[in-house]
Amino acid sequence: MIKRLLCIPLIFLMLLLLTGAAAVSRVETFLVVGFDDANANTDVMALVRYSPASGMVSVLQIPRDTYTDAGTAQNKINQIYPHALAGSGERDAMETLRDTLSDQLGVHIDRFVAVSTDSFVRLIDALGGISLHIPDGVVLDGITGEPGETVLLDGAAALQLVRQRSQYASGDLGRIDAQKLFISALLHRVGEGFSIGFLRVLYTEMHAGMITDITLPEAVGCAWNFMMHFADSQIYYMNLPGAAIQKPDGPWYYVANRAAAQEVLSDYFGAGSFDPGRKLCPPFGSEFRAIYEAEKFEYRIYTDDELSDIRIP
Repeated sequence: MIKRLLCIPLIFLMLLLLTGAAAVSRVETFLVVGFDDANANTDVMALVRYSPASGMVSVLQIPRDTYTDAGTAQNKINQIYPHALAGSGERDAMETLRDTLSDQLGVHIDRFVAVSTDSFVRLIDALGGISLHIPDGVVLDGITGEPGETVLLDGAAALQLVRQRSQYASGDLGRIDAQKLFISALLHRVGEGFSIGFLRVLYTEMHAGMITDITLPEAVGCAWNFMMHFADSQIYYMNLPGAAIQKPDGPWYYVANRAAAQEVLSDYFGAGSFDPGRKLCPPFGSEFRAIYEAEKFEYRIYTDDELSDIRIP
């Protein structure tokens, strides 16, 4: 009787691993989104591409103020989801966001996951917190430590780190650089390894606050594969190439540079044609178009080891 009972979880484990392995046997790109609390704007947005065979992970962060001709109030990329949500359900709105980004960036997006702030806090707390170096000049409620010192952030402190902008002279661009440090620490935490059972608990813990088309076997299989090959992984971090500029007497925008974005997305995400409909080119004036159309544009790709070079103004 005991042997028979032991076989049940073993068979389940084998099925879980097999279905999960099948789900991550090819290169896939995930859209990862974090909502604000007020109006469902997607204030955190990134593409994550994972190649199980090579262990290569590419993380592309998309600034919330990126201009896009999407028919929203200010034509900002973080307004696409709430604009779609006004006329449909949450999953349909996420599919609209995914499809819009796929068309404009030229990247095939396989899966999406959107996380509420409450769900994010529960995830970090379930992980036992995240250890990282606090950037110079950043003060978090309830966290003591010198700049550069490694501290353990609980869910509430981690949420402060990834969401605040006021402490950075460069505003949202400073925030997404701080998010790189957090993403790296999170990947290292996952890469340290968990049991299958704990991964299932994490998924269940978050699921109430998630909008996703990723199934439990896919989530567990992807995380398990990443853990098994973490030591050999190559992780790259980058922003959508571009620059921030203010509209005269109006809001700030982030304008993508077409040539550099094409290069980055082709090299790291297997992209086709970037922005074929020129939806990301603002019509506000020559200074905006100059950013979009410049043939030479500097950008930085960080490896995991090079994140210590980040200086957040």
